[in-house]
Amino acid sequence: MAYRKLLPSQAYLQECFAYDPATGEVRWKVRPRHHFKTGQSQARANTLFAGTVAGCVHKVRSSRLVREVGVDGKFYYLSRIIVKLMTGVDADEVDHIDGNPLNNVWSNLRPCAQIKNAKNRKLNVTNTSGYKGVTFNRKLGRHVARIQHDGKRLFLGVFDTPEEASAAYQEAAFALHGEFSRGS
Repeated sequence: MAYRKLLPSQAYLQECFAYDPATGEVRWKVRPRHHFKTGQSQARANTLFAGTVAGCVHKVRSSRLVREVGVDGKFYYLSRIIVKLMTGVDADEVDHIDGNPLNNVWSNLRPCAQIKNAKNRKLNVTNTSGYKGVTFNRKLGRHVARIQHDGKRLFLGVFDTPEEASAAYQEAAFALHGEFSRGS
């Protein structure tokens, strides 16, 4: 299990943020005095941030965009804050069902373990077949389907067309990964 910073309490986060489940937008609220250390200007922070959209978007792992927000000097993925706001659960990871990490609409989020979240990755940019789990074997002149499950690479078969190999992959993905499967 990956280490994740524990989030502040649900009550504390509810004092910080207003979340609209329909749009996925999170805005700063006017924060109470006890949120600020001695010497920090509560009035200045509230004037600058209250009512504004929380967090900033940046790249992680050189290609994926995420929205993070700083709370009391620590940065967290906004989707984790939303899950804590709505459920009280301090999720290790949050899966974006549509694969878009900037879409924080409540119906698009589900708390999960990292291993489950990895099951529904999109097609890798280095993929040349155009289908997830499908490679072309030059020696055979045919398409091979494979899937990863429980740390093992499973062979699904050799097929004449990439579409046939993809169909085999999609069937196996649904059987092995259930709701977390993504065919392409």
